[in-house]
Amino acid sequence: LETIGELPDPGKTPEEALRKRLSLHDFKQAVHGALDTLPYRRLLMLWLYLCKRMSMTEVGRYCGVHQSSVSRELENARQDIYAGTQHLLQLSSSEFSSLLEEVRSQMDVGLSRFLRDRFPSSSSSSSSSDESSSGSGGPAVHGT
Repeated sequence: LETIGELPDPGKTPEEALRKRLSLHDFKQAVHGALDTLPYRRLLMLWLYLCKRMSMTEVGRYCGVHQSSVSRELENARQDIYAGTQHLLQLSSSEFSSLLEEVRSQMDVGLSRFLRDRFPSSSSSSSSSDESSSGSGGPAVHGT
């Protein structure tokens, strides 16, 4: 520790000290940074699953892969987002777990909003028949 200002406040819990150091804005920025590192296909699967509320079977059909591949991709995406966010915030595993418990519900909303911004639905600019023919109203990526 270089300065006395870096010493932890003895009256604060580690979670309170962490909250003071990080804002929700910092957390969202780190999540967005982690999402930006994901491959397009993984982002697409997240968007279809979380925003379009497709089942894993439907996502698999849309992307031309088996449901088990979708399940693996979504789990890998979750792990990559968590690891990337933790890395960008420069937090230990326990600090990140603590922070995650506090912001989990807000993170779900932020993640959905980020994905909707990345893959805006074309339903507002196209008819419902156009949307049903493309499968989701979003970007078309079929096959591997």
